[in-house]
Amino acid sequence: MYPMLGDVAAACMAFASLPERDVVAWTALIGAYTDARALEEAFELFELMQKSSMWPDVISWNTVLSRFARNGDLRAALHLFDEMWLRDVKPGINSWNCIISCCVHNARYEEALSIFREMSESERPDAVTVANMLPACTGLMALDIGKQLHSYVLRYGIKLNVYIGSLIGMYSECGEFGYVRNRLGEEVHCYALRSGLTSNIFVSSKLVDLYGKTGNMDTADKVFWGIRNKNVVTRNSLLAAYRQNRKLEIALELFREMLKSDLLPNLVTLQITLLSSGMTMALQYGREVHGYIRKKWLDGYPSALASALIDMYGKCGKIEAARLVFECTVANDIAIWNAMMSAYLLCRMPREVTNLFKYIEQSRIQPDPVTFIILLLAWEIGISELLQRSMGEGPAWVRILSQLMLTLFQDK
Repeated sequence: MYPMLGDVAAACMAFASLPERDVVAWTALIGAYTDARALEEAFELFELMQKSSMWPDVISWNTVLSRFARNGDLRAALHLFDEMWLRDVKPGINSWNCIISCCVHNARYEEALSIFREMSESERPDAVTVANMLPACTGLMALDIGKQLHSYVLRYGIKLNVYIGSLIGMYSECGEFGYVRNRLGEEVHCYALRSGLTSNIFVSSKLVDLYGKTGNMDTADKVFWGIRNKNVVTRNSLLAAYRQNRKLEIALELFREMLKSDLLPNLVTLQITLLSSGMTMALQYGREVHGYIRKKWLDGYPSALASALIDMYGKCGKIEAARLVFECTVANDIAIWNAMMSAYLLCRMPREVTNLFKYIEQSRIQPDPVTFIILLLAWEIGISELLQRSMGEGPAWVRILSQLMLTLFQDK
């Protein structure tokens, strides 16, 4: 009882009062510490248990392993997992699932796949394994492996409940829109309706996302309005679907309705709305969003929002407003520099693009491929304008040279 309550002091007293302390008692005490997130103390107890000649069983190992995994400490989790083998404790399916989940949450998809393959030699994957591995397949764009997992769950009759959202996400993110639209979408939606899963926020959001990516906005809309307890995630799914289908005015109106409700937009909501404002050159909407951001983030904008604001102002032709956001942001992220360079490019200001790149060279910020592509496009505009001033229409070789430079860069 005490470990369940997270009352470490009471658990310690109960443990001390025991005449004999078996592996169950030690595991319960360690569990109390892990539940209280006192991981260092839990690990020390775990080692003390072994020094007291009380050898942990697989449940004891899983208690410590799962908490380190859930806490995102992949290094410690992998160390414990390796120790299990060294101590001749065979990991169970829960142990494997813990370590795979930890790898996926840390975006170590290759490592997750490697561990999954090793696990498959001795253990049969369950629904939790599949739910963990599908996002890894999405991250690696490993559609073939994802399809094998899908076939596996169909063959062994594993229930859809646990992995349904991840399955939709995997197919849609890997670009299998035809399959999603013609077969999977209807199958999953019918199953969700029969099983009462449409009330599940995660499943419903994925369905909205799925129908949006396949261009079926009528059904996406119906799914969304059928959700009882809408939250910011479900609204973001619909906003993103309307933006992706270029129904930008509707997306912007949805954002306004959201502001009038009790539901507060999050960072993703604001990014989607700013992208929609920029694509439609809806400056007034963009300024409204900027006003909201200014009130909420008094000490400076997050990088993602700064980039989105600069992009929006650039597309609306308001380069001074874009530059003001840039100058008010601690630009440690190359994405912010890219956004400002892109804004200058849209406004046909190649000299400013080049000057910004010189600043990047002088700083410790590492340019990425996007930086160089923007720079090359700026050079094309600069050369073309120079030649037009001196010779009238710029010759075709200018475009050919730029295309050649881009090709050479992409080959590296």
